Amino acid sequence: MLMTVRVLGEHSGRQSLYQAQSPQLLETLKRIAMVQSVESSNRIEGITVDRDRLEAILAQKTKPHDRSEQEVAGYRNVLSEIHANARRLTLSPELILRFHREMYALTGEKGGHWKEKDNAILEVRPDGRQIIRFKPVTALAAPSFMKKWATKHRIKSATKFRIDSKKVTFPKEFFGELNTWEKCSPNIFQSNPMM
Repeated sequence: MLMTVRVLGEHSGRQSLYQAQSPQLLETLKRIAMVQSVESSNRIEGITVDRDRLEAILAQKTKPHDRSEQEVAGYRNVLSEIHANARRLTLSPELILRFHREMYALTGEKGGHWKEKDNAILEVRPDGRQIIRFKPVTALAAPSFMKKWATKHRIKSATKFRIDSKKVTFPKEFFGELNTWEKCSPNIFQSNPMM
């Protein structure tokens, strides 16, 4: 982790140089990253779209043909907003619900609400047995959990670390907050009835 932050610090000043000298390269890298993000994030949810169709949908060169493509287009719209407005967005349960609603806007299904039933993330073994891989927060606890999680994230984001050319300085609270999302990934939305 510290090595990664150190490398980021070493390269942070070079970003404006690349933006001035190679804007096409950065735009290409951004497009590739977006395709990979959309493809991977949707695959986790069981949504797959042919790579050529995916790229055309992300570039807004075609309209979605089916539910999977509609979900991909909704995800694209939310991700585009995050990229465009990241500095102005404040993480909150309301923002998360708005993004969820926007992700489902093209599907005809109503998004923007927490899940209503408890669920579990299952692994299906080769012999057909299912085991619980991850048990998310309960439906009843989801709203308060997300409020606490968003507050914790805002506090963490406000706790800045400093990078200069020789060292990285972290406040000591930073280390207690590492990997918060991985520890408590909530799966708090209504399950997709199509899956």
